[in-house]
Parts: sequence; C-alpha cells; structure tokens
Amino acid sequence: MGPGPVSRTEWVVQRLREAIMEGTLRGDRPLRARDFAEQWSVSETPVREAFQRLAAEGFLVHTSHRGVRVAPISPDELAELYDLRVVLEPMALGRSLERADEEWLESLRTTFDRMQEIATTAPDDRAAYDAAHREWHYALISKAGNSWWPRTVRLLRDQCERYWVLSLEPRDIEEISREHERIQEASVACRVHEATRLLTDHIAASEAGVRAQLGI
Repeated sequence: MGPGPVSRTEWVVQRLREAIMEGTLRGDRPLRARDFAEQWSVSETPVREAFQRLAAEGFLVHTSHRGVRVAPISPDELAELYDLRVVLEPMALGRSLERADEEWLESLRTTFDRMQEIATTAPDDRAAYDAAHREWHYALISKAGNSWWPRTVRLLRDQCERYWVLSLEPRDIEEISREHERIQEASVACRVHEATRLLTDHIAASEAGVRAQLGI
C-alpha cells in the first residue's frame, strides 16, 4: 500500500501514530527508518521526518546512544494527561456549544450513531469502536473556534489511547454507553453546564478505570 493524497511524511506520521496508539509499536523496541521505508515503499527521508514530528508530540523519544524508540508510559504522565484533559476538553465542548449550528449538531448525531452501531453490531471489534469513539469525542469539540483547542485535545486523547490499549479491557461497556448517551443528549440540546459537567465526570471515570486496570 502506497501513500495516499497527503504528503508522504504526513502519511507515515499517521501510520506510525496509529501503530503506537493501537499498541502495535510499544515498549523499548528500537525503530529504524530503513525498516519502515522498505515496509511502506517510501524513502527514508519521510520516515525520519515522521520520527521528528512524533518525538515532538511525545510519542517517540530520540537519544544519541539508544536511537528512536516508543516513549515509555508512566503513572506521572498519565496523571498529567488527565489533569489537562479534565480542564481543556470540557472547556472546548463549552465553546463548541456556544457556537453550535445545525451542521455541527448533525456531525454529533452522525458520529454518535456510528459509534453506537459498532458497539451493537461488532462489540468485539475494539479497533473499529475505538476509532468511532475517538471521532465522536473529536466532534464534540470541533466547533471550539480556535485551531489550538481541537489540536491540543486530540494530542492529549491520542496519548491517552496508549494507556487504554495497555489496560486490556475498558470499563463496564454498559456504564460507558450510558455516560456517552447522557453527554450526547445534553450536547445536542445545547445544555452547556450539564454537558460540560458530564464530560468532566466521564474523563475522571476514564482515568480511574485505566488506573484500576493497570494497577497504578
């Protein structure tokens, strides 16, 4: 499979980021540009550029004596990620709700329905559900009005996904589904205070669930 319509560097960035988030690339394994270049039929230049991008985002670390590796996870990092998410994500949702229009509301309905459909028809397909779940959360904050809001929230959520993959099993799926439904209902109705409070609680419950699964 070759690069799509995006630049080769962006294509490699997306592939590597997904592999890290999904847990395909993890731990302390060294990453070599040549290996990925051969695997994906690209030159080593976009792979090296992708390494630099992902290191800047915190997914990779590059040291002179150990080369490029997937960044390790830690309880301290997990706490920092959720400390930021629990503040920024509800704020971004609030800004989106203040700017709500029919197009944005329709995006919420579409992404939510897709997520629910996958949960019902393919409950064992975690990769598909995680992707749909991610898009719904992104839709919630996509109307924030400042590119830094969605960009920052996406980065934080993408980092958190590394921990969700390692936690093996999510929290009780029915409980999570009820939380999603309440957030969706309040958001579509543009009840700002309720929606942001529910999202805050949802993020806090997510952190508690990951910590319980990982024992940290």
